[in-house]
This record gives sequence, C-alpha cells and structure tokens, in this order.
Amino acid sequence: MTNNHASDCAVHSEPAYPAGPCDCGAGWQNLTIEEINEVLGSDIHDEPSGELEFVRAIEAKLKEKNT
Repeated sequence: MTNNHASDCAVHSEPAYPAGPCDCGAGWQNLTIEEINEVLGSDIHDEPSGELEFVRAIEAKLKEKNT
C-alpha cells in the first residue's frame, strides 16, 4: 500500500479527531497482470475475449465503493 495520502485524508485526522481508514483513495492498488493470471488460472494476454477490460471495470467499481 502507498503512504501518499492526501493531507485531508482521514488517516491524518489526529489529534483533532481519531484517525480513520483512508478516504482519499491512496490506499488502493490495482491487481497486477500476474495476480489476475493467478486468479484466472490462465494467461490473460492469451485471451482475446476482453477479460482484462472486465477485470479492470470490476476494480474501478470496487475502488469507487471503497474510497
């Protein structure tokens, strides 16, 4: 995870407020191609089916919901 949180991110709320989970999105990391291949059990580059675009769309929606 990255530590480059925005200055108004909840991780920097102390001492005025309790520190909280990241709400600036800096803690989000996309899956690497190797991690995607591991989950799928095949090489995503060998698939002309648009699976990578599907995986990235799911990642984008998860990031939206969790930041």
